[in-house]
Amino acid sequence: MVYRFNPGDDFIAVEALLVGPALSYRVILALDTGASQSVVTPSALAVLGFDLSQPNHETLVITANGQVDVGVFRLASLGALGVQASPMDVLAIDLPSADYEGLLGKDFFRDRVLKIDFHNGTIELQ
Repeated sequence: MVYRFNPGDDFIAVEALLVGPALSYRVILALDTGASQSVVTPSALAVLGFDLSQPNHETLVITANGQVDVGVFRLASLGALGVQASPMDVLAIDLPSADYEGLLGKDFFRDRVLKIDFHNGTIELQ
C-alpha cells in the first residue's frame, strides 16, 4: 500500500498504533532511518500502561548530547505503514519536538523494502 506525506514538512509523519500492557494508543512517529532503534516518549509509554521505573532492561545510547542509559520497553505490537511488528522493543527517550511522540527507526524496517519518493510524497513498505 502507498502512503502520502508532505515532502515540504520538517519530518515524515507516520501514524502508528502502539499496543502496551493496558491499552492501544495511536501516535505520530517521525520516520528516521538514521535511528538504529525505534523510540517512544516516556509520556506515551505511560499512557500505554507501562511503569516507567520498570523497563525490561537498560541500554547505552549515544545521542547528540553524549551517552545516556535509557530504558527499553517491549510493546505487544507496533503497527505502521500497513505493517505490524510483534513484539517490538522501543527506547524510552524524551524528544525535543511536540509534533511527534517517537521515532520509527531502522529496526522496524529491517528485512523489508522501504521506498520513499520525495518527488511524489509517497512511502511504500513491503
